[in-house]
Amino acid sequence: MDRYEGDFLNFSAGDVIVHEGDKSRGFYILMAGKVGVYKDNVKVTEFNETGTVFGELGLILNKPRTATLFALEETKVLSIKTSLDDLIFRFPKITNNLIYNLADRLFKTTGDYVASVKLLDSELDMILKDGYEDV
Repeated sequence: MDRYEGDFLNFSAGDVIVHEGDKSRGFYILMAGKVGVYKDNVKVTEFNETGTVFGELGLILNKPRTATLFALEETKVLSIKTSLDDLIFRFPKITNNLIYNLADRLFKTTGDYVASVKLLDSELDMILKDGYEDV
């Protein structure tokens, strides 16, 4: 146990770190390696930055895990089992990092969503234009 009262866990490439739908009992901090995030068997993202906090959505929302996470290479994580209230009061620096990471992901996801909608709108316009020219 370290100062965060967590357990260091090691995963080989291809190992499941958490399964979508599992009960959330805490969160993780990436110490080394690369993690892939899959929702309904579709790869959503991957990350490899040491210190990345993940698995926090289930903790914050008090819901089952929202995605399946795989080790994409040899990966080491710190697993911290805690409640949201305990996290806020006992680990303010981690809480601050978690809030920043969530805001950053929301910002990026919103940008990606807008770009996707614009692309789809553009493609739809081209299809409609081409379709009307053929009539």
